[in-house]
Order: sequence, then C-alpha cells, then structure tokens
Amino acid sequence: MFKQFYHKSMIIVKLREDEPAIKLTKRFKKKVDNTKVLKEYKSRRYYIKPSVKKKIAKGKLKCRLRYAKVNE
Repeated sequence: MFKQFYHKSMIIVKLREDEPAIKLTKRFKKKVDNTKVLKEYKSRRYYIKPSVKKKIAKGKLKCRLRYAKVNE
C-alpha cells in the first residue's frame, strides 16, 4: 500500500590527507545529488493526488510536443 524509500547505506565522505574542507563538502554534495535524496524529499513534502499528477504529466507532454514541432 505505502511505497517506502530506503537507502542501502548512509552517505559517508572521509577527509583525505591535505584536503581542504571546501573540496570535502563538494564531494559530499555530489554524492547527495547522485543518490537523489533531496529530490525524493521534495517530492514527498506534500501529497499530490494522482489526478493532479496526471494533469501535470499531460501538460509537460504537450509542452514537449509543441517544442519539438517548433524545432523541426
């Protein structure tokens, strides 16, 4: 009934020798983006009814088709 989103493991980033903290945060940010944790969090922030999801999908499809016609 409920879809659950689990991660196999936590995101771990170890500080390497002679590595500045800025580079470490960049590596962490890249790992978070690759696992799509924030995207999942934002999508589950509010409940969206299935009918609304379908309307949004149709609107995106129309936009894509209109864009494809213009570029032909």
